[in-house]
Amino acid sequence: MSDNKLRKESRIKYFIFRILLVLIPLIVTISAGTIMVNVISNKYNNWKSHAFYESDDLHLNIFRPNSTYTWRKDCYRITPMHINSHGFRDAEWDINAPYKIAILGDSFMEAFQVLDGDYTAAIMRTLLNKHSKSKIEILNTGVSGNGTVAELFRYRKYLKSIKPNIVLLFFLIGNDFRDNSCELSIAVNKNKMQLPCAYVEKDAVIYETNVEIINTKYFHLIPNSAKSDLGANINGKYNRLKHIYKTLRGYIKYNFPILSAMVMDLLDAVASISKSIVAKKDDGISIDNYIYDPPVKQQWLDAWKITEDALLKLNQEISDNGGRLIVIINAEYPYSEIRYPEKKLTEIAIKDNITIFSLTNDFISYKKQNDLKVPYFASRCDGHWNPLGHFIAANVVSKYLIDNNLVPIGNDDKQGLSSLILKNLNRSPQDILGTGFNQIYRNGFFEGQTNIEKILSESTKQN
Repeated sequence: MSDNKLRKESRIKYFIFRILLVLIPLIVTISAGTIMVNVISNKYNNWKSHAFYESDDLHLNIFRPNSTYTWRKDCYRITPMHINSHGFRDAEWDINAPYKIAILGDSFMEAFQVLDGDYTAAIMRTLLNKHSKSKIEILNTGVSGNGTVAELFRYRKYLKSIKPNIVLLFFLIGNDFRDNSCELSIAVNKNKMQLPCAYVEKDAVIYETNVEIINTKYFHLIPNSAKSDLGANINGKYNRLKHIYKTLRGYIKYNFPILSAMVMDLLDAVASISKSIVAKKDDGISIDNYIYDPPVKQQWLDAWKITEDALLKLNQEISDNGGRLIVIINAEYPYSEIRYPEKKLTEIAIKDNITIFSLTNDFISYKKQNDLKVPYFASRCDGHWNPLGHFIAANVVSKYLIDNNLVPIGNDDKQGLSSLILKNLNRSPQDILGTGFNQIYRNGFFEGQTNIEKILSESTKQN
């Protein structure tokens, strides 16, 4: 063999050796990193949250009946969360109770952010049964992502046959009326529709539970990355990477706080810049802040029309079924002045003879009275109510029901319960949350424990 040929073979072998020298450590590093991320993600973040849900024949999400879950985000961990045999985050229902109050709502009522006894429905169940001589059952059907249209179908399928005496619809200004519109839901979420929705055609509101029809009708609003199976798969991988990033961010933040402080500030600055860039490119449909302004574009006008139509239908069907609908406007961040959609929704309800009241003023009053700081009634990493928000909401709603003679409680018992509720609403956040106060408001990690169960238990003994 000639020297030139030997030298050529040597160069090829050396080149292959150099490639392997780079590739093998890279493969080992990626494999080790994947294992580490999966271990950390299982421990520090539940990014497989959507696996919780099953879809029924109307494309309404429910949980797997009789299941138990753990939910974790960057600043809290909630476990266990129990699902009843009907597929909802609630205690088992007594459907034969003499008086029943059903709750329709979204993720605020689903309440992944608090322990089993600390969400609105559970607290109301305890409060209202303190002085009632006959059992008052609370039926919580809150599920993440639901707007009024989905709640209309949910009432028909899961509550109508139970014949609740009162139906409380917790309305979230931040997205509920937008979620009612097929067009806005797809435009904002940038993905295929997964829940029942409605659209306006020739001035008529059309309801649709076949999501394939909706996704075909508004196919042009779905980004190319989410239209095909391949695109959806790539989009899913991208979302997983985002969750892995959040997982690692949370892991570093809470295990190496001093080391990560500057990095967190930099990441937050980048996120803020990214949001402002997206806002500048907005087409006038896809930014949530448009919810808080008087509607100009037809899509938003249609969303209001759909919402009013769904409320009218729900009110009529509940009334025909022997019940009464009460719309409750959720207090939401920043718990400040009443904005356009709250006024508009109130006008619609009054015009259509639908009972409505808002939690906003009570939340603002409590915030001022206790000089409550950020994140107010939420969490640092999550805009949903923390246990304090649920405690205040449950007491305010219970007081409303008592004051308006909407629950079967005698006058003497009513006085005692009203006094108890006023006492609860005058408790400090520290008293209500216990060790959870520092965990939520002073940059700790919230493990779920509060004094709410103790408070409710003590008041039961006193009465």
